[in-house]
Amino acid sequence: MEKPRIQYLDYIKAFAIFCVVWGHSIQHLSKNDYFANPVFEFIYSFHMPLFVIISGYFFKSALKLSFGKLLIKKFSQLILPIITWTLLICLFNVIFRLYVLHHAVSWKWFTTNFTYEYERLFWFFKCLFYCYLISWVGVKLFKNEWVAAGLTVFVFLFILPSPVSAIRFLLPYFWIGVFLQKYLYLIDRYNFKILILTLLAFAAMLCFWKGDYTIYKTPIPQIIDFSNFSFHFDHWQIAVFRFLIGLAGSIFFIMLIKNLSNLSLKVSSVLGIVGRYTMEIYVLQRFILERTTYPLRVSPMNGWVYTLLFTPLVALIVIAVSYFLAKIIERNKILNLCLLGRISKT
Repeated sequence: MEKPRIQYLDYIKAFAIFCVVWGHSIQHLSKNDYFANPVFEFIYSFHMPLFVIISGYFFKSALKLSFGKLLIKKFSQLILPIITWTLLICLFNVIFRLYVLHHAVSWKWFTTNFTYEYERLFWFFKCLFYCYLISWVGVKLFKNEWVAAGLTVFVFLFILPSPVSAIRFLLPYFWIGVFLQKYLYLIDRYNFKILILTLLAFAAMLCFWKGDYTIYKTPIPQIIDFSNFSFHFDHWQIAVFRFLIGLAGSIFFIMLIKNLSNLSLKVSSVLGIVGRYTMEIYVLQRFILERTTYPLRVSPMNGWVYTLLFTPLVALIVIAVSYFLAKIIERNKILNLCLLGRISKT
């Protein structure tokens, strides 16, 4: 028997996926410098940390699985869709190269193309996959969540090269999600105080935040480089600031939506539905926005019209289309698993 869903978490996920698609719409529908767009800057201050915190909130159930079962489950959910979509993209590239460019296709060219497409596709899924495995090993090895959190974060920040560079950025947020679930009773006790404090902190830091501080512009380096026994502290002031603003923004929106969920809002049912399909929407919106919206790319228009009217409208349409495509795909168990990582219930 399934546990009843926690509705406000679905609302939070719906809000987060809207921010993702809105940010991508700003990025892909204009040739302007989107890193300087104020709404883009606002969204990218917190939206991926928010997603990872919510993922960490559900980590407790992963501890009930053996490592092998966890590996298979998360590989199916997070890595298999990347492989499938990469193969489909490569197939398209092969056809285009053979029949449009009239160039030969060698095995070396195919493997190089596959590697390139795989590395640039769905970095968040790869990061989340490793966060689950690293955290599981940490808890099982050290038998204490606080010790596991501290040591795994320390090791991947200072010592080991990360399989995905964004792990250094997102692993601490994953652990915050774990502790959010564990100490939810304390958070509920100080609900209003946390809401106000995080609002004030988030608002204050936003005054100094800019797009150049995102991990795309200023990634976190591995501190200790054993290849030449050197230390790298590049961008660490920015990294600390980025962590704090992501934390404050995420906790603020979690508390805000949790409190608003107690109200009977007409949009609640829609948010609940969208919140159940965030991973599927994340996958499908990538191809809708990158592959099919080129004709929609607009000539320079008023910046605020573009940012506050055109792109959020496109984002809502893309979310709706992605949802209905996901509903069609889920009718076939194999496609549902391979394309969306969703294991159909029998």
